[in-house]
Amino acid sequence: MPQSTATIRTSPTLPPLKRRRTPDNSLAKSAVARESSPTHLSGSVASVTILKDKEYLDFQDWLKKMGCPKTKLTLAEFSNTGRGMMATKDIKAGEVIVQVPESNLVTMKTLQSTYGARIARFGNKVNSHMIIALHMALLIQAPEKSGWLPYLRLLPKKFETMPVRYPPELLELLPENAQAHVRKQKAKIMADYKLTMEFLQSNNDLLTQPLHYEEYERAWLVVNTRCIYLDAKKQVAADNIALAPMLDFLNHTHDAK
Repeated sequence: MPQSTATIRTSPTLPPLKRRRTPDNSLAKSAVARESSPTHLSGSVASVTILKDKEYLDFQDWLKKMGCPKTKLTLAEFSNTGRGMMATKDIKAGEVIVQVPESNLVTMKTLQSTYGARIARFGNKVNSHMIIALHMALLIQAPEKSGWLPYLRLLPKKFETMPVRYPPELLELLPENAQAHVRKQKAKIMADYKLTMEFLQSNNDLLTQPLHYEEYERAWLVVNTRCIYLDAKKQVAADNIALAPMLDFLNHTHDAK
């Protein structure tokens, strides 16, 4: 049975960010580059700095050891969109850009061996975002022991530009409907944190140190801003979220070419 992967491929006919299945019927998520300009993954014209620092080189080595196929992309800093991926060679229509083996995805399925029995005992109150955020928070607490250190080093350390992290005086400047959305998201993060604390009461062997709200919030926002959705049958969409190292560095501008 073929192993599932998360895949980004180009196509001259499909719209951007369409979920689809690969030829071997494995689960995948596909993004599209227009055939007229297949070498660009960023949007409007901007200055670009290719990043070759030690952390990214370590990340590339880690991807290779984890079995990720080589890609024509490299990490770069764009003046208009920040950090993202840039093509280093021409990419043909229909060509796979990024492919991440299922074993490298962080999903409810890949976390089953660690959390499956614990969730069964706890009941069906948990959700995938909550569990994946918990898992990432625990990895971040002890990165050297996790085996995921090269990936964890590249994750955002702060989310101060997100409205959910705005101070009250800045939040008040937003339109009322935007403020309402922020309050709703804050309440969701807090509800997931409280449920996580309840979950950990009966699974405290997972902890090596206390898990504070700020640590959980960061992990929750990592998942919220970087996750993809896998097209899996017999599962509701909320259970199909995944973190996919390398793939989650891709730019998602509205005018990507």
